[in-house]
Amino acid sequence: MGTKESNKVRMIGILPSQGAGPIPVGKIPDDGIQKIPYSSEKNSSGVVYTVPALTTFYLSSLAITGANTSGAARDVYVAWRNAADTIQGYFFFLDDVKDCVWCHNQTFIPPFELPEGYDIFVLSSGADARITLLAHGYEI
Repeated sequence: MGTKESNKVRMIGILPSQGAGPIPVGKIPDDGIQKIPYSSEKNSSGVVYTVPALTTFYLSSLAITGANTSGAARDVYVAWRNAADTIQGYFFFLDDVKDCVWCHNQTFIPPFELPEGYDIFVLSSGADARITLLAHGYEI
């Protein structure tokens, strides 16, 4: 009696064409630990999640909300930084935003990889501007 095709896919995963390891997609792998970090900042900045040593974080989605309740121009953003706290890129950036409310969702297929020591970082440049982030992913 042979193995069902669905079981073969579960055991093997998706095999890339260039000799790399399987790419984790779909279900969180058996050795993965689900993480759902959250942060809300107002006139401050903060690290939402730092990838622990010897692991990789696979970011699958972000939900970003916020508001600037005044006419003063404010900056708000969500970025990822390396272990030396240097910004590597932005997931979300609003520059000189005034009198508005925002809601933004991002999904990453395949998941966005962050190596050990990297972090997800949020910033609000004013007391009247709040940014809230909920991230979902897993680490292996």
